[in-house]
Amino acid sequence: MIFLVIKGFLKKVLPFPIRNFLRSIYWRAIGEIYSPSAFFREMKRKAQQLKPIYDGPLVSILCSAWNTPPDYLNQMLDSIASQSYRNWELLINNCSDPEHPQPGQIIRTFADQYARIKIFRLENQGIALNTNAVAEHAAGDFILLMDHDDLLMPDTLEKLMECQMKQNADFVYSDEYVLQMQFSRIWHRHKQPFSMEALESDNFINHPALIRRSLFEAAGGFRAGFEGSQDYDLYFRLLEKTDKIAWLKLPLYVWRVNANSFSERSLETCIQSGKRAIEEHLERVNCTGMVLPIGRSTNFRIKNRRKK
Repeated sequence: MIFLVIKGFLKKVLPFPIRNFLRSIYWRAIGEIYSPSAFFREMKRKAQQLKPIYDGPLVSILCSAWNTPPDYLNQMLDSIASQSYRNWELLINNCSDPEHPQPGQIIRTFADQYARIKIFRLENQGIALNTNAVAEHAAGDFILLMDHDDLLMPDTLEKLMECQMKQNADFVYSDEYVLQMQFSRIWHRHKQPFSMEALESDNFINHPALIRRSLFEAAGGFRAGFEGSQDYDLYFRLLEKTDKIAWLKLPLYVWRVNANSFSERSLETCIQSGKRAIEEHLERVNCTGMVLPIGRSTNFRIKNRRKK
């Protein structure tokens, strides 16, 4: 009862961006924490128990690999191969430099086992244009964006497609796990129902995102110049065009965060590109306002927002 009173009071006195920022801190503080070894054992056990599903639309998984540590790349590929939903294809662009031959070797070995792999060796133009380059070859009705060192849960595609078909959604997202390498722990990142107000405060969607390919193409795919926030910019342009959006409260993606992650190394770049993504979104929806980061974070508030 006291919690509800406090929650109601804060809702009245604090603007939404601040409440949203505090919400993310709250869930991180109380969220379930797992040890990686036990977590991965449970993933393997679950994969063995799930029944394969062969019917349903084709999902094109898009990935760009760059100097990926071999263990991480093997884990990522294994998580795709273990999907209970079998109607997928993987389009992977290996942009690794000559000093890192192992990613290419690992990807080719994996492709020898699975005919659904399309390997590309294109010029490294940055994550946004690298992903666009493979997206041009996608055959699926839906696409799923995948980072080269992250993981899918064994039933990720099954649950996302089940939700998509039930709600005829153009865009489906879910909760995720965060694997913090420096602390050797995994925690459940809780999300919230979609609202544009929430997205304007923070890229709470992050991963995973199942996107109707025709919507991705209509939005123009990724844009260069938003490094560190290229997904954020894309989500604005996608979700300005549709209201068929669905959220699953299940954690269906494992986001690996380590000291070498771009978001960890280049926080200021992420803040500035995120700020620009919001500013250009406001321009497209015919609004003005001053976009301000909340502290040294990728959470934002919009000051003096108004229609033009």
